[in-house]
Amino acid sequence: MNKLLNLLGFLVVLVFCVFTGSNAEGLGSCSSWHVARSGYTCWDMASTCGVSLQQFMGTNSLSSYDCDYIQIGRKYCCN
Repeated sequence: MNKLLNLLGFLVVLVFCVFTGSNAEGLGSCSSWHVARSGYTCWDMASTCGVSLQQFMGTNSLSSYDCDYIQIGRKYCCN
């Protein structure tokens, strides 16, 4: 019974993370955040953060595909 409850708890957390699009917001090591606004690209976000595009994408686990769909209002890690 405990194994079943642990599995259910894990699945609830997994589903929450997937459906909230949370990949960077849960990073405990991030000390600087920037909120995406309408029209922003990964390049804009990286520039605002003062980091390279590659660093921004790596920190936030973004692919080139993800950069085409920056989520307005979402916090992205800058460091």
